[in-house]
Amino acid sequence: MERTKLEKFILLLAYAALIGGTLVSFLVSKCILESNVEMCVPQAIATFIGGVAASVVIWAVLAQIVKISDRLGNIENKLDKN
Repeated sequence: MERTKLEKFILLLAYAALIGGTLVSFLVSKCILESNVEMCVPQAIATFIGGVAASVVIWAVLAQIVKISDRLGNIENKLDKN
């Protein structure tokens, strides 16, 4: 079964969110550490963990949408055969 352009675009967005979100959270955490303010280490760690968690959640939701679309396509194909 061939994926539509929209499904391919959603998958592209999912992986871009995963990679981009991780990189952005790393860079923000690095900037927080370099600021050398009081309690910057816990704040940087919390920012990194929160950013990575948000990226993974967004990736999982978008990937699940494509997976559901694939399943619906398979059901439609099975119903068309009957």
